[in-house]
Amino acid sequence: MNVLPILIVMLLGAGTAWAQESAPAASAPTEAVKPEPKAAPPVKAVSLEEAYRREYAFLQAQKKELSKRVQAFSAQAVSAEKRLRNKISALEQKNIDLAAQEDRLRTELTESEQKDISSSENDELLDMTFSQANASL
Repeated sequence: MNVLPILIVMLLGAGTAWAQESAPAASAPTEAVKPEPKAAPPVKAVSLEEAYRREYAFLQAQKKELSKRVQAFSAQAVSAEKRLRNKISALEQKNIDLAAQEDRLRTELTESEQKDISSSENDELLDMTFSQANASL
């Protein structure tokens, strides 16, 4: 951006304002003097290379932030996976324990049924023995 035209406009504006102030009050109408708008301060020209450096720095910061987020997510995923694996192991162990308990209860049931059958047979034998004893008396 060229600064020279801005300086010329500023000098002309200052010269006009000075001329209006130095003119006699009688010849000037009673209008309020409007101050001229100030020219914008000169904008510092940014080179293309500087713009690329800024953009690169911005992108590097974004990359760093995204890398941190990926690491945090990975750590969270590993933690969740470990928690689920522990839960699966606990459920598998509970399943094994319940299967062992089922086998033990089935064995006890079978033994109880055999004892019941044996008792019934013994009762029948005793009944038959008492019947025969009564018949022989």
